[in-house]
Amino acid sequence: MISTPKTGLKTTIKLEIMKRIIKNHPVSLLIDELKPQEIIQVHQFVLEKAIEIGKCVKGESFTKKDITKHLEPLNLEKIDDSQLDSTNKNLLFALEKTKKQIDTISQIVREYALS
Repeated sequence: MISTPKTGLKTTIKLEIMKRIIKNHPVSLLIDELKPQEIIQVHQFVLEKAIEIGKCVKGESFTKKDITKHLEPLNLEKIDDSQLDSTNKNLLFALEKTKKQIDTISQIVREYALS
């Protein structure tokens, strides 16, 4: 019998992520349907896949730093302060930053996987 881990990202979500990466569809669109903990797990999963595939393509010297150098922080000024209190602003900022990073890392995974 195969046991399912009680924590971690569901296999169906992992498969959907990989399908979206291969088809060049944004992974970030999945986030709107997920809980905060799952969003963090998606980010971690995509980052792990990028490193795994990067090492296969670029060699063992490939590191997490080779991925993170491509990640740009979002600009807080893009969020309208008048419509949000500070807690909502911080949550919105974190969510948008995470979405952008997931899509950036996904694109890196796709490029490495198809090279």
